[in-house]
Amino acid sequence: MTDRGPGDRGPERQRLRRLAQAALNADNTVEQAESVLSDMGAVLERMNTTFGDFDGTLEHFGKTLTEMDASIAMVNSTGERLLGIVEQMEQIAVRVERLVTIAETLLAPVGATESAIRGLATSLRSRLP
Repeated sequence: MTDRGPGDRGPERQRLRRLAQAALNADNTVEQAESVLSDMGAVLERMNTTFGDFDGTLEHFGKTLTEMDASIAMVNSTGERLLGIVEQMEQIAVRVERLVTIAETLLAPVGATESAIRGLATSLRSRLP
């Protein structure tokens, strides 16, 4: 058997060396994948918590919208009632205007009579010594 030098390695040995290097590379890749998956698990847990909080927020928002809808309905009904009151006030104002017109018409002769009596009283005073 002849002694082979360090540069004279057989193809089997080269093959084993490549396989060993590939196994080391695969082991490093598996470690990196495990690290990524572990980090991903933590991220997914935080995302799950965040989505749970978001669901709660959306539920609260839905309740708020329901309450706002009820409030708007109350404002609408109040507005309708106010319109009814305004219409009644307008009708009352029209009636008062009619009464004032009638009173003015009825009091016109009284005013004329009063003016005539004052004129007569003034003329009588002027004739009296």
